Amino acid sequence: MTLRYKIAPRSKVSLRQILLILLAFAPLFACGQSRPMTKAQSKAKMEAMEKLEKQYGISYYIDAYDLAIVFKDEHYGVATLDGRIVIPLEFGYASYEYPADLFVLFKEGAGVGFMDRQGNVVIPFEFSSEYLGVGVDYFNNGLMCAERNGKYGIIDKSGQVIVPYVYDWRINICTAGEKLMYLSSESFDTTYLLRFNGDTVMGPMTNIYMAKKGLLYVRKDTLVGLYSTDGKEIIPPQYDEMQLMEDGKIMVHRKRRAENGEMISETGVLDSKGRISAPFVESRQEEEETLVLKAGLVVKYRDNLCEVLDQKGKVIIPYREGYYYNNTKDRIALMDDNYAMNIYDIGGRLLEHFEGTYSIDESEYDGIPVSRDGKWGYVDKDLNLAIKPIYKELYQIDNEHCSALLDDGQRVLIDLKGNILTKGPYDSLYQVCDGIYHADTYVTRNGKKEYISGFVDIYGQTTLKIR
Repeated sequence: MTLRYKIAPRSKVSLRQILLILLAFAPLFACGQSRPMTKAQSKAKMEAMEKLEKQYGISYYIDAYDLAIVFKDEHYGVATLDGRIVIPLEFGYASYEYPADLFVLFKEGAGVGFMDRQGNVVIPFEFSSEYLGVGVDYFNNGLMCAERNGKYGIIDKSGQVIVPYVYDWRINICTAGEKLMYLSSESFDTTYLLRFNGDTVMGPMTNIYMAKKGLLYVRKDTLVGLYSTDGKEIIPPQYDEMQLMEDGKIMVHRKRRAENGEMISETGVLDSKGRISAPFVESRQEEEETLVLKAGLVVKYRDNLCEVLDQKGKVIIPYREGYYYNNTKDRIALMDDNYAMNIYDIGGRLLEHFEGTYSIDESEYDGIPVSRDGKWGYVDKDLNLAIKPIYKELYQIDNEHCSALLDDGQRVLIDLKGNILTKGPYDSLYQVCDGIYHADTYVTRNGKKEYISGFVDIYGQTTLKIR
């Protein structure tokens, strides 16, 4: 996925806090076969899933292994698509650790434990059901924080203790480097970086968190700097905010007081060694915020409006729309409070105008549905209009497909180029595994309203039947 900065409408959370979150959404873990199924394979799989749903309720389909977490009478287990029970339906809770090599299960009177795909107990049922809060945590690179008798340690996926249960504070695995962990106080105002053997690499600091592989943001009191995972200082904690950019440079914010007492906020760009790479841009008004974008562009915010400048400070787009959405090397998209979107070239020429989009907080994908003249289309990650606005409704349902509503009321499955793959009638469509979707609707036959549900695939095949 393309990593990008997004800005949502202003709230009590500061714009800068929002600006510095680099959003990259995780894949849909319930899916993920490495190659598309043939038409015959897809049909056989849908028929097996249809048969399984007649026997059990389904929590998740686990596509890569043709498994499903099933339930009956509020008891959960795991079954193959042909109905063979792998893990018996005797648990009050069931989930799985991606990529489904372990299932997380809660057993009344025993606690939380882990079983493999063959139904073998891998990690005994001895942890508190706080996992459904804490007790045990989620695995991170094959390791997990666990709690026993009020002390925290680390175990691996075989249940082997990697770090003994000796710590009073919760442990977080540091994925910026190998065999490193964060130890944070309950109030999260004191953090240490330790090796698995207990040696302290760094601390106490106010906060330590991952920048990228081999690098850490370190906050001391209110200021943040950049350190290597061996504790070497690269940029001392002297900035209010810091964010690594896609090109390896570092965007920083700082505040200083002018001679007249005015507080000035400055945004600049540093190279990987902390040297100034682009001049700092000042924001002198209290409500003015500044963000450095990809391709060296700068956005300034003031009075719920924004303007775009180039690296030399020349105004490309004067103050207008309120929020920055995304940009490429030759395009930039801005949105207003009502989610109308304009797409400009780098020279400031308007290329596309859309009356509406979905809220950016609701978008899970790189592109976004857009509307014009009451009809919906789709803008891709490169800010190109990939699907023309011709549909009454359109929303994305997986990384490669959208559900769209035609003028005649037919709901269709389309790819991101606008090709229609299968038609309804459907009231809803949602993905259950790669290339297969659950669909349902109501139809009237002989004056009687009847519910129809089943599966459809990208080949147009369906199992829809009257329930």
